[in-house]
Amino acid sequence: MPDTPSKHVRLMTVGIATTTSGSFLLSKTPISAVHRIAPPVLECMPTHLPDPDWRVLQQPNGSGQQSCTEMQEKIDQLTENLRLAHEHIHMRDAIIEGAHAQLVIQDMYGEKLNQALYAKEHRLENDRTKLFPEGKGRHLTNSGFIKELDRVDEVRRKNLEAKNQRKMAKQQRRIEKELIEARWKDIVTQHKHAVDGWRQECERLITEGVAKKDLPKPPKRPLKPKPAVGNADMIVNQASGSAADVGDDSSSDGEE
Repeated sequence: MPDTPSKHVRLMTVGIATTTSGSFLLSKTPISAVHRIAPPVLECMPTHLPDPDWRVLQQPNGSGQQSCTEMQEKIDQLTENLRLAHEHIHMRDAIIEGAHAQLVIQDMYGEKLNQALYAKEHRLENDRTKLFPEGKGRHLTNSGFIKELDRVDEVRRKNLEAKNQRKMAKQQRRIEKELIEARWKDIVTQHKHAVDGWRQECERLITEGVAKKDLPKPPKRPLKPKPAVGNADMIVNQASGSAADVGDDSSSDGEE
């Protein structure tokens, strides 16, 4: 397997999963305030590593003949500077790799924070009836109070019916998808048998001397069947419409 950045990310992910301080980034458990990551580390080149002497690149080439000693000294000088340049490149690659790893961890941490924030912003509304809103008293036998209770019960019943209808529509779509997949597998198998038969027939005709232009055409590849549009979507639309009607009724009652 080639050494690619995606491979490094997978290896780092496996390493994070085995640690106690970073495994929460890969778990499905919601993040909390106690989960934190280490602050970023900004690295620089070590001071003990000397820079290559780049002046050797600007030295003019000797036009005259050089002795073996002079050539050996120049070769040694170039080799030493090449070694220093190699160490600099290796050190910079390590620093860049560490910075990229920190970016990946910070992105994973930000994703977990975003999931927690989304869950907090989209909490399900509490389905509780407030008999005494704003702490004010009510006459339990008052006709308006009884009417309000009936309205709340109707809203609950409509919401429950809408929820059940959406559940039925989801199950219907799943069953229809499974039936289509099974049917598609049969179609693909039949098409494969048809292609195999066509190839055998073409081989037989070629051996009999039939020209290729006179051979029968290959069987057409069938199209994958699509789910029927209407039933499941109609159920979902009816459920949404019922819930909306209840909401409109409740708002109109409130205005009255």
